[in-house]
Amino acid sequence: IEEGEDGLLYNSMPIYGPDGKLRANYRKVHLSRVMAITSESDVLAAGSRPVTFEMPDTHATPDPHDPQSVSVGMACCFDLRFPVFLARYGPRVEAPVHCICAPSAFLDLTGKDHWDLLLRRTALDGQCYVIAPDIAFDSADATPLHGRAAVIDPFGTVLAQCNAQGDGIAIADLSVSRVAEVRAKLPLTLWNE
Repeated sequence: IEEGEDGLLYNSMPIYGPDGKLRANYRKVHLSRVMAITSESDVLAAGSRPVTFEMPDTHATPDPHDPQSVSVGMACCFDLRFPVFLARYGPRVEAPVHCICAPSAFLDLTGKDHWDLLLRRTALDGQCYVIAPDIAFDSADATPLHGRAAVIDPFGTVLAQCNAQGDGIAIADLSVSRVAEVRAKLPLTLWNE
């Protein structure tokens, strides 16, 4: 949680570079509103824009045509339900991202039916990877969360996924060339929608 210069509180995700300097700060745009429980929108202000940042590609070749960085777009939890917002990161924009990172605290109530579907749809629509950490399920929680952190590839394939309960890490290799391959084989930019 971050207090903005306007005195309001935001669900924020600061992004720091390897040098420890703040590179970007994403303020969650779509605050959850779930009936029967206190929701984010009861206490927090909404952000207003998508945020991207560049991360050095440690596997890049010296070839000048090989991207030297990975472009990452930020989203958070409830943002995954808004494909028009997520399209700002996709292949139809001037500078599409290679990956969307969407840390979440997804409710188990809806996560059972929606989590995997939303992650895969986001990857397919954006033709990019989706990295989605999520808080683990605990039956003792008053409002249980879903867990099942995951990494999805640009073709919608689940590359790695944690169990619902307990600590875990979903690890997968990401490839800028895989993003380019999927976008070339299924060129969504040919349609003006």
